[in-house]
This record gives sequence, structure tokens and C-alpha cells, in this order.
Amino acid sequence: MGEAAEKRLEGPLHEALDSFLRASVFESGLAETTLAAYAADLRRYLASLEKQGIRKPGNVTRDAVLDHLIALRKAGLSPRSAARHLSAIRRFHRFLAQEKIAPSDPTEDFDSPRTTRALPSVLSARDLEKILAAPDTSTPEGLRDAAILELFYSA
Repeated sequence: MGEAAEKRLEGPLHEALDSFLRASVFESGLAETTLAAYAADLRRYLASLEKQGIRKPGNVTRDAVLDHLIALRKAGLSPRSAARHLSAIRRFHRFLAQEKIAPSDPTEDFDSPRTTRALPSVLSARDLEKILAAPDTSTPEGLRDAAILELFYSA
């Protein structure tokens, strides 16, 4: 890393992030991959705060957080990734307020976004008819299989 990169990673915000990450390892029980994702998200967040001229945890406002989240969405971040960013940011600010590193939590009135799930794919009517017609109903096993498939279909 060059001097500029090291300088960018110093200061009260980054010290607070280091404290948060150390505490998260021991206290929250987050999976290692989740913690790594939070760390990356929060570094991006701190860079955004620094671009806004915010250098201390106590100077972060609700509007500064919203500006960052809006910028993420404008940059094309998926709703699921944006929700993860918000989760990391909320945990970070809750920690800062609980540890008295910041006087308050600017995210305390934020609602959690609802992420939509894709609907499952379904069989076409033609495919379903083929499956139901597949058992050989002239044998006892085929009758059994046909009955099982009909039961599954009706359930």
C-alpha cells in the first residue's frame, strides 16, 4: 500500500470500524463470510462519509447515511446487497452509540428494507400431463406410481 492508501485508512472513523469488527468477532457470532462482507461494505461507507467531509463518528447524520444508500442504488447495487449494506451500517452505528463512541445512532429510525424473493419455477401443463401419464397402469407398480403422482399433484 502506498502512503495515500494508508493515510485514507486512518482516523476516528476507521478506529471505530476496527473496534466494531473486533467486537463483532467475539460478541455477535456472525459467520466469517458475513463479517468479511460487512467489513467491505463499511469500508465503502466510510469512504463515502469522508467524501462528504465527515471524519468523526459523532458527526454522522441521518442524511449522510441516506446519501450513501442512494448513491449505492444509483450505482446499480441490487436490493439484496443494499439491504446487507444497511444492515452493516445499522449494526455499526448501534455499536458506536452503545460504546459511547458516538452520541446517538443516526439509523435508529430506519426500517429494514423488504427484499423480494423470486417465485419458484413451475412445470407447464403439458409437462405435468406427461409426468402423470408416464406410469404403466397395466401393472400393479404402475397403478401405485400413478396413484402417488396423483396424490402429489393434488396436494
